[in-house]
Amino acid sequence: MVHSRSVVIGGVSQWLYVHRTPRAKHTLFFLHGGPGWSDAPLAHLICRHLWSSFNLVHWDQRGSNRSHDPHANPPDLTIQRLVQDGIEVAEILKREYGIGKPILVGHSWGTVLGILMTQKAPEGFGGYVGIGQLVANATSEPLSLALARESSIACGRTDLFAELETMGDDFYRDIPRLYRQREIVAEVGGEFKNPVSDEEYASWMAAAPKEYRSDLETIYRGCEFSMEQLWPELIQIDLNQRIKSIALPVLLICGRHDGCTPGSPTETWFENLKSASKKLSWFENSAHWPQLEENEKFAVLMEQWVKENIPDSI
Repeated sequence: MVHSRSVVIGGVSQWLYVHRTPRAKHTLFFLHGGPGWSDAPLAHLICRHLWSSFNLVHWDQRGSNRSHDPHANPPDLTIQRLVQDGIEVAEILKREYGIGKPILVGHSWGTVLGILMTQKAPEGFGGYVGIGQLVANATSEPLSLALARESSIACGRTDLFAELETMGDDFYRDIPRLYRQREIVAEVGGEFKNPVSDEEYASWMAAAPKEYRSDLETIYRGCEFSMEQLWPELIQIDLNQRIKSIALPVLLICGRHDGCTPGSPTETWFENLKSASKKLSWFENSAHWPQLEENEKFAVLMEQWVKENIPDSI
């Protein structure tokens, strides 16, 4: 059963999607990427093998998808504000749904949000899962550019290679150039290992249950707004310097072909991270969306990792 609703969080209306599973012992609280790219309309694909095992929570972050208000005050959208919003969501889950200590599952930008939530309120969560973990844009973006160049040559797309050659390592500081680089990454298999067209992506969204359904135009509006406000702040963050330990069990999932948040910086950060327990898993047939491209493997891993690391009593 899915309960989708608008809730006042931090003084503004935001959308929650809460799927309750009878006798589920644990809850997965998904934090979407972007900033601004809601994954709620893809829940039927990402979570198709998880419905019977977990309670599942999706949240359109402030400024994103159904939570986007065209009359919002842009300066109100900050990383600190979103961290507090996320903690308030957890409090709502406990107060109104009887869900205590959900397991955070961040994707891409959502991994930074999730990490910062674990630092501010570790007592509120049962564990942390990072998919396509972002560590530091200053490290990952030049690597993303280099991988895109290699892939464009491998695909025989010398036109794309020539275009990428005009971009310097600081390309990501200019959002239009970043968008173009990401379009090329998607074309050469760095977002989805098997590239997905806008039409196919839209068909996935159209197939979503009505409680989750949205459209690409709405997603794009929220993403444009969120990126403009959050990206300059996000690219200043370096988890290598800022986060040395997490007081929770940690699972990181990397797609072997990820061209957006390449896995090697994640692996380096993971090796130095101190935590209650930690595991890093590579998905060999995925790029930036392993939870979708290999959703059955994702579900098996989640069930096993939770069973081994998260007490039933939380």
